[in-house]
Amino acid sequence: MRKDYYFRNPEQRKKRKKHMKSILPGDQPGICYLCGSRQRIEDHHIFFGTGSRTKSEEKGMKVHLCAECHREGPEAVHRYREADLYLKRTAQRQFEKNHTRQQFREIFGKSYLE
Repeated sequence: MRKDYYFRNPEQRKKRKKHMKSILPGDQPGICYLCGSRQRIEDHHIFFGTGSRTKSEEKGMKVHLCAECHREGPEAVHRYREADLYLKRTAQRQFEKNHTRQQFREIFGKSYLE
């Protein structure tokens, strides 16, 4: 057994990025953004999938949701397109308060407001 496996060089550690706070107005840790529940709260990256989750994290486009609104319920954002679009449009509107629509398109590939 290799002993150096257990004692990694501290410089080899994966660098953690600082997570930006959500830009969505009214989002609070521990409270579901959609229904106000305080049970089983999860982080939801509004733009997800290959590469988009990281961009979403960097730009503060995430929100706290209960498991029911996030994954489990019939109108959960991962199951119900209208709930997903609602969050995408809300996030884009907030982003565009300080940036252009073109900048949004360059980052996320398309506009959800057109």
